[in-house]
Amino acid sequence: GLVPRLSRRFGERFLVRGGLSVVVVALVLTPLTPRWAPGWVGLFLPICIHALGAGVSIPALFGLASRAASAADQGRAIGLSNSMVAFGRVVGPAAAGILLEQSLAFPFVMAAGLTSCAAAIAMTLKRWPSDG
Repeated sequence: GLVPRLSRRFGERFLVRGGLSVVVVALVLTPLTPRWAPGWVGLFLPICIHALGAGVSIPALFGLASRAASAADQGRAIGLSNSMVAFGRVVGPAAAGILLEQSLAFPFVMAAGLTSCAAAIAMTLKRWPSDG
């Protein structure tokens, strides 16, 4: 697949950093969509950008988690990673529903802020767990 080839060429750290940054761009663009392209057609670009960023960063994060664990614990590491992603997919929309009461843009602004924090941590982390 594409992600393993990108990972071999650029490294998982680069994919995590770049992917999270791309997700932030998509989250910032989403509430701005009605201004430059009204309707569902305008949402197509931010959704595609988000899919690209997540599609690159999430597998890279799973790879890093797998290598950070011992051989005996790799299954647990991947299982925990999948559980956290699933948890986010349950809690995220529920939280977004609550935030939508404030503003249509607020869930995206909050998600962009949280993802920016994750990207900043990834950018400044000198030693990764997989470094051993």
